[in-house]
Amino acid sequence: MGKITFRMAAKTNVGLVRTNNEDNFQAASDLCSAQMRWINNEECELGEKGALLVVADGMGGMNAGEVASEIAIATVKEWFAPDRITPEVTASRFTIEKFMNDAVVAADSRIKQEGHLHKESRGMGTTIVIGWIYDGKLYVSWCGDSRAYVYNPQTGLHQLSVDHSYVQTLVEQKKITREDAFDYPESNIITRSLCDAAPKARPESLLNPYVLCDNDIVMLCTDGLSGMIRDNEMEDVIRRFEHDMDKLSDQLIAAALNAAGSDNVTLCLCQILSGGQTPDASVFDETERRLNGESKRVVHDSNKIGNTITPATDHVKDGFWTKYKTAVACAAAAVVVAAVAFGAFYLGKSSEAQPQQTATPADTARVEPKDTANATNSQSQSQASAPTGAAASIGSSISDVMQSGAKPDKPVKKPDGSNADELTPATEIYVVTLGANDTTWAIVSKKYDNIPVEELEKLNPKVTPKKGVKVRIIKNAKHEG
Repeated sequence: MGKITFRMAAKTNVGLVRTNNEDNFQAASDLCSAQMRWINNEECELGEKGALLVVADGMGGMNAGEVASEIAIATVKEWFAPDRITPEVTASRFTIEKFMNDAVVAADSRIKQEGHLHKESRGMGTTIVIGWIYDGKLYVSWCGDSRAYVYNPQTGLHQLSVDHSYVQTLVEQKKITREDAFDYPESNIITRSLCDAAPKARPESLLNPYVLCDNDIVMLCTDGLSGMIRDNEMEDVIRRFEHDMDKLSDQLIAAALNAAGSDNVTLCLCQILSGGQTPDASVFDETERRLNGESKRVVHDSNKIGNTITPATDHVKDGFWTKYKTAVACAAAAVVVAAVAFGAFYLGKSSEAQPQQTATPADTARVEPKDTANATNSQSQSQASAPTGAAASIGSSISDVMQSGAKPDKPVKKPDGSNADELTPATEIYVVTLGANDTTWAIVSKKYDNIPVEELEKLNPKVTPKKGVKVRIIKNAKHEG
């Protein structure tokens, strides 16, 4: 394999609906240079430190999404400075992937710090996907649903990353198919992002670095592209314009705008001209199985020490737990049942002995959608001193709920008429909204998040999730970051 030559292109478009662009990106044709730069369609030779592609899709409404994605890109640029790409970093695939994942974690930390310092930016977040082309291979690290693809004329278009999204979880649980996921009502819900409720970001890497081949086109993009046109439509565009990266980027953006254009569209492209391997379609088999829900997601992210990988729970080797897990589980269940029975008995006695007291409001619940251009983050963060005791009805604006911090004045009804869980600070919840310019919200316990959209409309006819609107699942409503 000779020296790799390539050409790049990178572009963004605000779309047809938004008034601001919350996406950010960076491309660098030579990481040996302190000035990260590229020229669309310029033929380059891969340097000893490689080349870089990064895409980030901000969320949070107002200017917050732009701030989050900008911080993420700035952090990655600093991380990949020439003096930081040392022989220790590039010693193995594991050190390379750890270096990339650490960059994502550092970006997450900075975004959270910014949110704590500037209340007008609180609630912001961003997805990110990083592609590092180094020594004939492509290394990818991502968090969220911004994607990495590779196209080759012989093998077609293949998705390399696996979305951190609600619909991908449903695919893996075999509740829907991969084909269904594109049009599924909750296709906008992401389960991981920078500045989400987790203590630190949870980036993921490829199962194996991708070995680059001649005529490959590596593409990183936001869901403003992958959520607007299907993969086969993208492939058709790429086949028609594969010999010109500048024109190809324009045509892919045009296809997204023609489809709907309801989101910002951003992409980075890199075409391998020479020095690569011969294409082999079988290298995509395992990723395809994961994308189709035929194999379980393996923890293959930051849990790396030396040349070992900490396995996911589903892949733990045989041992004590494997042999005795049924007995342990039964014993644990018996303890829980006994504890619950005792607690119920004790509470019943206490309620008989004590007069009724007025309940204090629950802690303020903080939830932020990905697409709330008119959401008032500054107001939502200043509610700690708001009046207490006010009831929050299902269908109230989120600011009302955040002001009162109270439970709903009536239980949420499931489609069968029975009561769902009430909203409490410990309840896992998510929010859906009519669109970028609407502040009407519905709050639904995540326990019932598999309710079809038509049933959700029965719960609250005003509210219908719309394609292109992102909603983050908040794991704990008490979380303040």
